[in-house]
Amino acid sequence: MASPRQSPPRLSALGRATVLLLAGLLVFLPAGAPPVALLPVESQVREVREHPLLAHTVSGLRVNSSLPLYEFLLTHPDITAALARALGAARYRVSPDGENGYRGEDGKGAKGHFTLVERAEGRRVYFVQGTYDKPLLPTIAGRLVLVMEYRTNGPGDPGIENRIQGFVRIDTPIVGTLVKLARPLVKRSMNKKVRHLFEKVAHLLDAASADPPEALRRLAEDGPRAPQDLEALRLLLEAERARRAAAG
Repeated sequence: MASPRQSPPRLSALGRATVLLLAGLLVFLPAGAPPVALLPVESQVREVREHPLLAHTVSGLRVNSSLPLYEFLLTHPDITAALARALGAARYRVSPDGENGYRGEDGKGAKGHFTLVERAEGRRVYFVQGTYDKPLLPTIAGRLVLVMEYRTNGPGDPGIENRIQGFVRIDTPIVGTLVKLARPLVKRSMNKKVRHLFEKVAHLLDAASADPPEALRRLAEDGPRAPQDLEALRLLLEAERARRAAAG
């Protein structure tokens, strides 16, 4: 008689925290932790891509937006996070930190720093360093190289298709073993987290383009922004509202 199929080992609290860190890193939960190594960013990017603890890809992520508006939000993550908070789409906090760098947190224990290391048409590559802190658990530190590819389907189909690829390393001793044991669970969590993030992006775009003046009023209440950025966002949101109205 065949032996009964064994269920996967249950994760400890530390294991579940590791899953949350990995899922958070994959969706760019930028954070405020100091670097885990003094290597140049380029060297760390190469190390993580060539020797990841985990590599995973999520595709089929669609966003209803014009390309100029979408790229504005990608280029200004601090404004995007503030707009998301103002409209109730998310609680992320992001602030500029050096050239092409940002720090932030998700309000749930994930913190970190991310840097744009490559930008081309329809492609961006980020290097992320983050930590996850919860009471009674050790701080979990990790690094991620995130490759984001996106494209439009032409004038008749204005949606933007996205593909996210992440290469992850964990820098906290013993946690890597837990990740290996829980690899299927980690990947399922990543899929869920990334798709949930894009649902938040859809909600943000819907709310902001439905009433641009109100969106900008709420954004202004969050804090001062560069006037040229606010004007550019206003024009893009008005254009997006007109595009959606024309499409019916």
